[in-house]
This record gives sequence, structure tokens and C-alpha cells, in this order.
Amino acid sequence: MLDQCRHVTLDLSGVDYLGAAGFTALLTLRHEATQRGLFLRLGRHRSRPVHRALAASGVLEEFDRG
Repeated sequence: MLDQCRHVTLDLSGVDYLGAAGFTALLTLRHEATQRGLFLRLGRHRSRPVHRALAASGVLEEFDRG
């Protein structure tokens, strides 16, 4: 069943802080998912710190495209 999974949604609603390491991990995960033909999205109810960090960096739309 997991072999057929192509869409992955991350629930980051409980994240209180998104620092450089977490930000880099999200971007790396998105890149690797794309390389494997997967679509990685953030859940609709993301926390304010996550939303602000991704919006300020200009990559929020990249996570909303999947």
C-alpha cells in the first residue's frame, strides 16, 4: 500500500519554533520527495512560527503546490 503512496502531508500544527536546522530539514525533505516523484505538503493547520518562517523566506508556496 505504501508503494502506491505519492502524496505526503506533514502536520506541523504543534511546532512552536522553526529554527535553521528545522527549516533546512523541511527543504531537504521536500527536495528528496520531489526527486522520488512524491508530493510533500504541509497540513492546512500549520503553526504561526512555521507559516511565518516559510512565508518570510519565500518558500511557503512550494509546500502548497503538492
